[in-house]
Amino acid sequence: MIPSVLRNGEKVKRNFLLYSESTGKLYCVPCRIFDGVSSFSIHGFSDWKKARVKLSSHENSNHHRFCVLIMKDRSDVLKRIDSKLLLQMDTEIQGLSFRGDNEIFGSTHNGNFMMAIELIAEFDPFLAQHIKTYGHSGKGHTSYLSSHTYEQFIIVMANQVTDQIIKEVHKARYFSISVDSTPDISHKDQLSFILRYVSENGKPVERFLCFIENSGHKAEELIDAVFTVINSYNIDISYLRGQTYDNAMNMSGQYSGLQARIKEINPLADYIPCSAHSLNLIGTCAASCCKNASSVKELSATRWSAREDACRSLNNYWDRVISALKEIKNNDQQKAQTRCEAKGILKSLACFENNLMSIFWGDLLGRFNAVSKKLQSIDIDLYLVVELYESLIQYISNLRNEKMFKMYEDRASKLHGGDTEYKLDVQRKRKRKIFYDEPQDELNFFLKCAENLCKIYKDDLDKSFCNECVHFQSHIKSLKDKAPKNIRDLSTLIRSKDLQTIYPYVDIALRMFLCTPATNCSSERSFSTLRRLKTYLRSVMNNDRLNALAVLNIESELTSSINYDNIIKEFAESQSRKKI
Repeated sequence: MIPSVLRNGEKVKRNFLLYSESTGKLYCVPCRIFDGVSSFSIHGFSDWKKARVKLSSHENSNHHRFCVLIMKDRSDVLKRIDSKLLLQMDTEIQGLSFRGDNEIFGSTHNGNFMMAIELIAEFDPFLAQHIKTYGHSGKGHTSYLSSHTYEQFIIVMANQVTDQIIKEVHKARYFSISVDSTPDISHKDQLSFILRYVSENGKPVERFLCFIENSGHKAEELIDAVFTVINSYNIDISYLRGQTYDNAMNMSGQYSGLQARIKEINPLADYIPCSAHSLNLIGTCAASCCKNASSVKELSATRWSAREDACRSLNNYWDRVISALKEIKNNDQQKAQTRCEAKGILKSLACFENNLMSIFWGDLLGRFNAVSKKLQSIDIDLYLVVELYESLIQYISNLRNEKMFKMYEDRASKLHGGDTEYKLDVQRKRKRKIFYDEPQDELNFFLKCAENLCKIYKDDLDKSFCNECVHFQSHIKSLKDKAPKNIRDLSTLIRSKDLQTIYPYVDIALRMFLCTPATNCSSERSFSTLRRLKTYLRSVMNNDRLNALAVLNIESELTSSINYDNIIKEFAESQSRKKI
């Protein structure tokens, strides 16, 4: 295959080309699949003397790039033709049940556990002999092959994972909580309980602890449930440094919400509203204030990215949408209401203001969606949240620039056939940009902040913290190119180089800051596991088994790292009986 050679001498493979042995010609796969018009897509190419020139001309054409982008977009699992089948298969694999209709070896309905045992027995003579001897002994005989045995193993493994989490929390000392609730398949409310703390390597982690059944919706009931869990695992509430929930009043209420009641007991447990949820609410309110921001595509009530997807689809396929609406409007076989709706949408899209707003909101929501996805990351901290918020504010300010507005007018004009006439010619209000600076010494400013921090956390930080900050700042500057880029890197640097003895209070301050959550997305993610585990076929599952399976599933990283010898030993000790 002839590669594409760039100006700097680099070679790029042309993966879009396919050679047909039957015709002896080259074909462009994306163009052939997605309605290409060049010879590479219809008749094929075989003029080898002009191959380099023709190939370069084809791959630089706008139509080829458009087809390649469509193919890359379709390659995503969620946009493939068999996407629903793939998602269904993935869901079924993750939610496979252990038990079957019976517990008989050799049966085709004995469940996944016994079938797995049978498969292993084909390669393990000892297990095969054990099944042959004790597999059909019936109830009342010890065989360690029944469902009761693996249920005990599940509980033992889940307890070890939970114990590991609690040990890490005690070692980290400072922690934060995140809770959220949702009804399960049996219409019982399940409160997801998440702990966030800083691990030994200096990085923040979020761990699922349990589901709390029927905790209630009132703040009094919620705080009872939270403190019951904290006390049951012997976690000291005085080291709670943060709490985050969604914007529901029973959680975030300033006077009687869950966060206010916890702060009455521990004033240092700062409440942080979910940054991703808050950003989505701001974007929703902003979009709803603009009547031109209505979309042709149906929006999801829970997924914010649906708004950006709707605008992008409309902008990318504007001509096809117009053509489809015209066809529906003129089709007498359609219902009168459908034709009337198509006519109304068509009239709305014919307005130049709507063309302009569609393009504008497409770009704006694209940035909101990108930031929202970043805010849902476990590794994010409050400093980065503030930076991302400020970047969006500055981005929106830049969009109000006259040159940017002219650019959007030009793009909308192309969609509108060159027409730029506004129906309502309203003079835009111009705002003068306010400049500001802070003429204060940087070192004095940081020392003042360090002193304030010592006053707030007087039981955690010593007066020497200020002196440590000055020394640590010098240490960071000496690293030059290898200097940490964010707060998480600072914490990792101290732990990786074992600098806790030099900067003990800096390490404590960083741990308290990093353990403070910025979103409650982890608690919402646990609901996906809840949906897979407690299905309509397993709607009567008790909460102990649900929590055991949920811990093993959500914290699969810890599950795969636990010592199985300890599990076997604990199981053997629990099954030991004294003979009379």
